[in-house]
Amino acid sequence: MKSNPKKHASVLDNAPELSPGLAQKIISRIERYERRLFLAKKVGFGACVAGSVTLTGFGFENAATELSRSGFFSFAALIFSDFSSALANFPDFFLSVAESIPAIPIALFFGGIVFFLWSISQWSLNTRSYRAYQWSASK
Repeated sequence: MKSNPKKHASVLDNAPELSPGLAQKIISRIERYERRLFLAKKVGFGACVAGSVTLTGFGFENAATELSRSGFFSFAALIFSDFSSALANFPDFFLSVAESIPAIPIALFFGGIVFFLWSISQWSLNTRSYRAYQWSASK
């Protein structure tokens, strides 16, 4: 089924004329909406950056506290103080170290780092695209 270009051209020829300032009003409203959208994204991603820094800080403090409370540092110091006995009993030593690692606080800390990296990349990407948008709009 082929379209008839003459038919489409005749429809466009019979289209009503726009009022003199209507096209400019439509374009300015679209630009205002896009600026508000860029600003909302920038504020939202900025809040994500602040939240991720806070989460990472609390996660680090919690992980360090739990590591010292669980005895992980005592087991890790055993490697340096008596390496031969730690090596002789390596399977038991390895399991003791593995059991003393607090998984949830460490996961919270690394989750905060990943969230920070994601949010800072989105914030910078949004800022870069807004600057490109401003530059293209000023032409």
